[in-house]
Amino acid sequence: MPTNSSSWLELAREVRNAKQQWQQRKLEHERAESELNYAQKALALAHERFWLMWHQHPEPEADGTASELDPEGLWQVLESVQFVGEPIGAACKSALRELKRATVERLVDYLAERGFQFVSEVPVREVHAALIKQWWAVKDHGPDEWVYQGD
Repeated sequence: MPTNSSSWLELAREVRNAKQQWQQRKLEHERAESELNYAQKALALAHERFWLMWHQHPEPEADGTASELDPEGLWQVLESVQFVGEPIGAACKSALRELKRATVERLVDYLAERGFQFVSEVPVREVHAALIKQWWAVKDHGPDEWVYQGD
């Protein structure tokens, strides 16, 4: 413990400086989080716009733009952002519809591979909570898998 006033003063300065650094880092974190959310929403919007255009015009125009669309690369990019910005319930429903049946761990991997951003450190719990009361998902306790029951 400090015994003289200069030591207390130094400690007070250290606390004040640490608090200022913390506040600055907190502001930087909030800005970065805001930018990330904006980028995520822009990516989700671009993804939706692409699919809307694709459903309206499934064949690319014959003006040379078709050569710019590498089908394999395009589908890989689209799959990698499939669930960006989507609510977990909707993402789980889409994933289980595609997989037909899957364990919670497989669903977590599938969602993560396709851009879903989990909120917590325990994504298995998030997915399980999203599935537990859904009418379109039934748990098969034998192999411990969730089964898609249809729309």
